[in-house]
Amino acid sequence: MNNNSSGGGGGGGRAPREIHVEVEEEDYIEEEDDDLSFAAMESGSKKAAVAARVRGKGCGGNYYLGTMPEWSNLVKAFGPLDFLDYTLRGCGQVYFMNNPISGLILLIGLVIEKPLLAVGCLIAQIGVDIGARRAGLTGYNGILVGAAIVTFMKDEWDIPTLIIIVPYACISVLIWMFLGNIMVGTWNIPPFTFAFNFTATIFFIAYFPLAMFTPSLPTAASPGFDWDTQAVFEAVFKGVGQVMFAGSTASGVIMTLALAACSPIAAMMAVLGSSIGVLVGFAVGADAAGIEAGLWGYNPVLGAIAVGGMFYYPTVKTLVMTVINAGFCSLLFGFFKVALAPWGIPAFTFPFCFATMVVVGIGKSLPDFEPIPLPEVTVPEEHLCKRWQRSRGLYNILNGPLPFLNSVENIGTIN
Repeated sequence: MNNNSSGGGGGGGRAPREIHVEVEEEDYIEEEDDDLSFAAMESGSKKAAVAARVRGKGCGGNYYLGTMPEWSNLVKAFGPLDFLDYTLRGCGQVYFMNNPISGLILLIGLVIEKPLLAVGCLIAQIGVDIGARRAGLTGYNGILVGAAIVTFMKDEWDIPTLIIIVPYACISVLIWMFLGNIMVGTWNIPPFTFAFNFTATIFFIAYFPLAMFTPSLPTAASPGFDWDTQAVFEAVFKGVGQVMFAGSTASGVIMTLALAACSPIAAMMAVLGSSIGVLVGFAVGADAAGIEAGLWGYNPVLGAIAVGGMFYYPTVKTLVMTVINAGFCSLLFGFFKVALAPWGIPAFTFPFCFATMVVVGIGKSLPDFEPIPLPEVTVPEEHLCKRWQRSRGLYNILNGPLPFLNSVENIGTIN
């Protein structure tokens, strides 16, 4: 199977040189049973995702782990390891990271913060689609549901809390499947964490009036955010951790490292998004406690990762759109925070879902913005490499000041 890209164009009327990327047929067959990426599973296009991986073969991956499809193939035949693999991928998928190592590091951060969060991780693996389960897609909403229930209950280790997590984690999977069929099939947009939001909202409305499930909601504080270096550092990394209800700086740093293991670009986008959330919170006069706790940062974290290389090819213009989307997420957080407060319901990740749904949904209508087809979504580094491979001047790039790209394999004759 051949994949031809335009090479570096010379001046003086010379025809552009072509670079032929040769991939053997047996490579395609060998890859055919690989586990698919987050978006590929939601689109249901296995063949397209396999072809995308083959086309991207050779993109420099020496400094990041990516989705580790080889490891997934290796453990398929071993039940306990297979279960561990997709359980850890479920943890990683909360941040769009389809990677078991990232999931393991995230799980360590969760255990440090709240040991019961691990329970939510384990009970959520009930997917009907075996491929989706192996990619961690059926787990991430259940993980968030379990984390939310544990976070807002006063008695974390009582039996009723443990029991109630199970059915609600299951409900989140069913809602995810329903929304996936509608959103992917109709608008070509992934369902993000809508299933978690709806499930957690149902739980809050249904059970908070009961005495045995008394909520433990955070209280507001007076304005006056301290802009010293330590306060900003802690607020930014707490924002990264708050995606999974981890409110300590240490957990936030650990989770940032987890993202970097799979995708350094995603880790940078997470820090950027949380920083924008802190700035927006300060600009609108939010209470200092909310900013310091990272509550203004966690929705922009997800919004920045999604737009900053996950669902758009990384470019300078995409970076601008990432900043805009992160700010949009922050402003919507302020809206949902006020709108849901009378019912005692947190904003959850509603701001991220609605803001990013709009930005991803209008991708094809924006000039000079190139959305990534859902079956081809992997990690930003691979998206960037594929775009470079297709761009003019590929030969110069491969032999220029970017040494990690020199490892590209299967480059054929330059005509």
